Order: sequence, then C-alpha cells, then structure tokens
Amino acid sequence: MINSKRFLLAVSLLFTVVFAFGQPKFSADILNDFQTEELDRHFKKYDVFDLDISSLHLSVIAEDYEELVSLEIGDLDWTFVLAPNDLRGKDYVIRYNTAEGVKIGTPGPVVTYMGHQINGRSGSVRLTVTDDLLYGYIKDGEATYNIEPLRYFVNGAPVERFVIYRDEDVKPLPKDACGVSEDEMEHIYEIRDNDDFRKNEEALPMMECREVELAVAHDLSMFNKFGLSGTENHANSIMNLVQGNYDDEFFYSIEFIIVEHYVETSNPNFPTSSTNAGTVLSSFRNW
Repeated sequence: MINSKRFLLAVSLLFTVVFAFGQPKFSADILNDFQTEELDRHFKKYDVFDLDISSLHLSVIAEDYEELVSLEIGDLDWTFVLAPNDLRGKDYVIRYNTAEGVKIGTPGPVVTYMGHQINGRSGSVRLTVTDDLLYGYIKDGEATYNIEPLRYFVNGAPVERFVIYRDEDVKPLPKDACGVSEDEMEHIYEIRDNDDFRKNEEALPMMECREVELAVAHDLSMFNKFGLSGTENHANSIMNLVQGNYDDEFFYSIEFIIVEHYVETSNPNFPTSSTNAGTVLSSFRNW
C-alpha cells in the first residue's frame, strides 16, 4: 500500500520528485561531464542539470497564492515559499504586428513568482516557471544562484536542461556589450547629476513607493527566437528580476507595471535595419 504522506516517484535516472506531507521535493543531479564553448565564454564556473520542469510547473500553479517548494540541485538544497507576482497592469495588452497589420493577442497566465527561503535561511527568490521554462535567481546568504535554460546558450538543447551559476562566476563583458556608447553614458550621467533631479530625489520621504508604467517593444529577432507567448514570458521574466533590484535599494521603492508588449512578427527592419547598438536604441526611442 502506498503511504499517502510519503510518495516516491522515479521520473528518470536524473530526476526524482518526493512528496513529503504534501510538500513536493524536486531533485536534480548535476551532469558532471557537461561542458560547451558557449558556456565557457560566459562563465568561469557553471553546472548543468536536468529537471522535470513540467512537474515543477504543475506544483507551482496548483495554489492560487503561495506554494511551498523544495529544490535540490546537486549539493544545493533549498526550501522556499513562492507566490505569483504579476507585473502586468489591469489594462495590459499584447499587440503584434503582422504583414496584415497590428493584431491584439491574448495575454498568457501569470508565470512570474517571488518568494523567500524558510527553515532559518535568508534569501529572496525570483523565478519564472512554465512547462518549458525555469529562469531566475535564488539568494542564499551572500551568494546569488542564477538559473537559465541551456537552450538560451546552446541551440537545440532539451527544454528540461538548465544551467546554474553564481553572480561571481560571470565573466566580465566587453565595454560596449550593453549597447550603450560612452557619449550616451555621459548623457545619462548628466541627467543623474542634475541639481534639480537630485533635489527632487532627496526631498522624497524614505521608502515612499512609486509606480512606473512601461511598454516593451520587441523586434523580429525576439519573435523568431521565442515565439509570441515565449517573447512575452521572456520579457516578463527579466522584469521580474529587475523588480527585485528596486524594492528597497533606494530612497523609495519602485514598482514596475507592464502596460503593453508590442511584438514585431514580420518586418526585419523594425525599428531599424542597423546593427549598431546605439542606433538601435535611438531608433526604439524615436519610434
């Protein structure tokens, strides 16, 4: 007879889900011999693992508010509470441009989550979870562990395969990797150091909350890589991480509210045919 309070299901040689007192535990073994040039270019150290993401997704969406999750990846073992964190506003819309004109899409379900560790361990958690995506970070004391799909780096990688790395294991980027020239950065610094700007900032009461509405535009390359719903999920997952950097780091907390995604699905010259990073940024601003 199967014990209802402890049920062990062998999913594969590399993955096990344990249900203990109603709490699922997701375990994944590290693929010790896995190494690629693509990952070596980005990271000084990393691990690759397989995870039954569909089972994790079903567990997370089973509860409307909070879900207790245990995740074990190699020697790393975490238990944390996750709650949905919908970054989209009440009037949110997704529009996509086709050869026949702009159409309105159907917004997908909430896939972004935020939470924190329990059992006496400190650290916030921000994850995006779908049936084919696990993306985000887990803070554990002074360390931050980042998880991304391996297919983001290696074309054709299985959807259940992921890479995990710490902040300090990321190799430095080239000077122009962020797509901003020195002249553009000087302009940003001028705005930041403007006396009126600083006076307004310093006059704000501590921890006042501010809301920032934003729309996100995606060029054809994003659509080709992720598809329509995948583009929406990918952008929301990034903003879910960004939100974690603006909750208590400044004079006031900032809450980002996405009001629209605009996805180009047919025009390769949107917003420009140039490959120069500064020109692309300027073209998006002008558009």
